[in-house]
Amino acid sequence: MSTLDAAGRPGASLPLPRRLWAAAAVVLERPRFFIPFLVVLTSLGLWLDSLGGLGWQITLSVVAWAVLIAACVPLGPLDRSRVFVVVVVATIAELIFSALLGVYDYRLGNLPVFVPAGHGLVYLAGYRFSQTRIARVHPRIIVGIAIAGALGWGILGLTDWLGRVDVAGAMAVAVLVVFLIIGRAPVLYAGVFLF
Repeated sequence: MSTLDAAGRPGASLPLPRRLWAAAAVVLERPRFFIPFLVVLTSLGLWLDSLGGLGWQITLSVVAWAVLIAACVPLGPLDRSRVFVVVVVATIAELIFSALLGVYDYRLGNLPVFVPAGHGLVYLAGYRFSQTRIARVHPRIIVGIAIAGALGWGILGLTDWLGRVDVAGAMAVAVLVVFLIIGRAPVLYAGVFLF
């Protein structure tokens, strides 16, 4: 929980270190701050990863895990456990499809340690998006946009337009569309896709 002063500012009457923690709590708790923060962090992290070697990868992994852990602090036990399940399942899928089956590979030939944390952060982006006013007021439109985008991306992946044919991606899109149509939290799934 964040500490707000009488005017609603995060921790304005607190000493500087506590004000920084209070401001961080606001960013992590409020979708209108968390989602843009995560877009910038992800973009910067992927760009930095493309520039360096294993040292950068380790540094970015520490940052990704620190942000994921901090972002889970304001969550309740059920939501934290959901993030944990997402990270575990996604990590197993990464190991199966990348390391074992060779469907895709990573630039340095390893599974970067920031990838599992990244899956948790993408899930949290979808979760926070599902809490926004637009998602609550227009859930069918949001889900429709996600279905159209996913189908378009899946079809594009089946062509050679991107330089290769991605059958596995198209199959994943089919699974996503099923979840968007009959799943228990379609707006959350849409938010994950749209992120």
